[in-house]
Amino acid sequence: MKKTKIDIISGFLGAGKTTFIKKLMEGVFPDETIVILENEFGRINIDQENLGREGLTVKPIQAGCICCSSSMELSKGIFDITEEFHPDRIIVEPTGIAKLSEMKKLLLQKELEELCETDHIITIVDGKNYYLRTMISKDFFEDQIRASQVIFLSKTDGMDEFKKHTIITEIYKINPSCHIISDPWDSIPLASFKQLMELKNDAPVSKQQLRLRINHVNDFESYEIIREDSININEVRLFINDIENNIYGEVHRLKGICTDSEQGLYSVEYVPGETNIKQLPDQTARSGQTKICLIGRSLEAEKLDKVFNN
Repeated sequence: MKKTKIDIISGFLGAGKTTFIKKLMEGVFPDETIVILENEFGRINIDQENLGREGLTVKPIQAGCICCSSSMELSKGIFDITEEFHPDRIIVEPTGIAKLSEMKKLLLQKELEELCETDHIITIVDGKNYYLRTMISKDFFEDQIRASQVIFLSKTDGMDEFKKHTIITEIYKINPSCHIISDPWDSIPLASFKQLMELKNDAPVSKQQLRLRINHVNDFESYEIIREDSININEVRLFINDIENNIYGEVHRLKGICTDSEQGLYSVEYVPGETNIKQLPDQTARSGQTKICLIGRSLEAEKLDKVFNN
């Protein structure tokens, strides 16, 4: 018997899971019979109503979170859907506070494995509110990232490239083997959308591979200068002057914290044509700490290695 394919579209509260599913239904799976298994934590399921109005088949689970208190509801929901609709695919949209790692374990139940097979495991990460989400519920948030094969950033329209690159770097540190799609969804052709969903990388990633992956995102590169001794702030000013003259490649952004042994702690920021070096209150100083991150294209790593005799 042909198995029903299962896609899990995960993501923390308000990340854009329902919007993503609509994108899939527009043309990624046009020739398949699909049922959406919608898990809402509250008693009122607004998403079910919205999706239903667009002619999509939605089956709700409203008895709590399907990764914990309602695990039996997930099994029952899948069994009921396959018996009633015989679909090619079931898209599971768990509540935003579900632990994706627990859901993956549930789908390994023998009864479900005989009936269906997991096809895609995707997490939607809210780029605009990334740091707010990590503060609200770090465990749920990082679990969803860690358990995913492919991660789509949402709400990236007009996002500062430095902020985007920083978020991508943080995600790779949580899950080095995942694939991150950071382009605005509307700019991705439907034909490419499915190809991006198919990306899988289950092989272990070495520290060297991780650094390479972090340092080459969307044609941008990053370079980090980290040292535990102090540095004269005038050397930093000269360094930025060299950056302005393209000595180290095409630098689009620099951000850092530098400690001058005589004058204290400084924050340093640079974008082409604008430099901001500001002394910070003494109580924030950490002896000898200097951390500078550059983001750009065609960075001259060998030259940067020699900066501040680093």
